[in-house]
Amino acid sequence: MRRFARATIVGTAAELEASRLRLLQELGPEALVDAAAIVAFFNALDRVADATGTQIDEGMREMVDQLVPTVDVPAVIRADPAELRKRADVTDLSHL
Repeated sequence: MRRFARATIVGTAAELEASRLRLLQELGPEALVDAAAIVAFFNALDRVADATGTQIDEGMREMVDQLVPTVDVPAVIRADPAELRKRADVTDLSHL
């Protein structure tokens, strides 16, 4: 499931397809649907938090800092959303 979650965030189309197939073969269609729903839910939560300017509290940031290295998530996930928006090219919507 980690490979699938990571592929949905930063993977290529080929990595996502491979992880999706592996998850389907190893855990079945119900697990694939559950994993996709969880990824979609967290993606939606992040968008709502970013759109409303919600800041992560210090306790949660410490927990994230401890968790991130264990799941091989890129550091950009931990970055301050306001800082990322400053660096983003808002005319390039290909990442959406």
